[in-house]
Amino acid sequence: MKTLYANIRKYIKKYPARTSGYFSAITIYLYHYIPAINADSIMFFVSIFIGMGEAAQRAEDKKTIMAIYLNSDGNVPDDDLIEEAMNLHKAKHSK
Repeated sequence: MKTLYANIRKYIKKYPARTSGYFSAITIYLYHYIPAINADSIMFFVSIFIGMGEAAQRAEDKKTIMAIYLNSDGNVPDDDLIEEAMNLHKAKHSK
């Protein structure tokens, strides 16, 4: 059982945006299919999930920045690294 919890914590840490999405979907599902749940309690969870989304975004940004710096040769200015990463991202998502 201890290994299960360790794996769950590892998954949440590795995929924070996915986890936030799962929890949001489960909350909406429960609200829709269980009429006894009131809107006030749902708003509490929605505010938590907004915070989780923000934390997930920051974690993803941190991973992106780390990947940029780990793959650089040290002789390229930071602005050029960021611009290159943005161009790669745009090219990847424009297809």
